[in-house]
Amino acid sequence: GTRRAGEPGTVGFDQIRPGDCLDQLPDTSDIDQVPRVACEDPHDEEVYTIVDLGDGPWPGAEAVNARAAQLCSITAEPFLGVSAEATELVLRWYQPVEEVWNYGDNTVLCIAADPSGKTTGSLRDSRR
Repeated sequence: GTRRAGEPGTVGFDQIRPGDCLDQLPDTSDIDQVPRVACEDPHDEEVYTIVDLGDGPWPGAEAVNARAAQLCSITAEPFLGVSAEATELVLRWYQPVEEVWNYGDNTVLCIAADPSGKTTGSLRDSRR
């Protein structure tokens, strides 16, 4: 079943669901809150999937980043309708830092964004 996207407002990463739309975060690594907006309103990013990197000891930021890149690329195609290689959109992700990982959150938020600016509505099946 589909989970309803969350209500707009600033929320923790653990409250984000696939299909949520976000305004872009300031470029810093230690944010724990993210501005969620209604997808029908202009927004910077759409969370198209959340992947779990599995349990185990902290593998290091580079390993987490590499695995996140791989999984977010694989899962982009069913969502967008084009491959990660072919899309004109920017694919990004929010990955756990060591502290969060050790707390038990091993999830990565995979995000699609339009490099030319904000979008309105969903990018699902946009074939872009």
